[in-house]
Amino acid sequence: MDINEGNVQKYLAEANQLEQTVRYTQESIKQVQSDLETLTLTTVVLNDVDKASKSSLFSVGAGVYVRGKVTDTKNVLLNLPGDVTIEKTVPEAQQIMEQRIIEKTSMIKKMTIEYEKSIKKLDEINQAAQKYFYETRKA
Repeated sequence: MDINEGNVQKYLAEANQLEQTVRYTQESIKQVQSDLETLTLTTVVLNDVDKASKSSLFSVGAGVYVRGKVTDTKNVLLNLPGDVTIEKTVPEAQQIMEQRIIEKTSMIKKMTIEYEKSIKKLDEINQAAQKYFYETRKA
């Protein structure tokens, strides 16, 4: 990569765009990792749902819980995109969670590859820019 007086603005714009892409990709990876953690926890809870026949605490959000009893440990309700809720058996729900875990893991891998490509390209531009500015200062 050779930066010169004629293309320096183009490369600076590309570097700015890459920096934004890197920040966005970092945030996206964090969000998908958080989703993955939630799915993993859900899978753990599903493994023990049959043990919840006694009185349990159920989260209603924001650190608030209610006491209740589980009356059906064979089936769970599962939210789908589009605000659709369906009933599934615990093994079916576990299988769906496992599939989602596979999808999220794949997403993280793909985003990480794109992130690394952007970082590499940004480094190349930065090195070329430093060389250009060093040479222009010498002249």
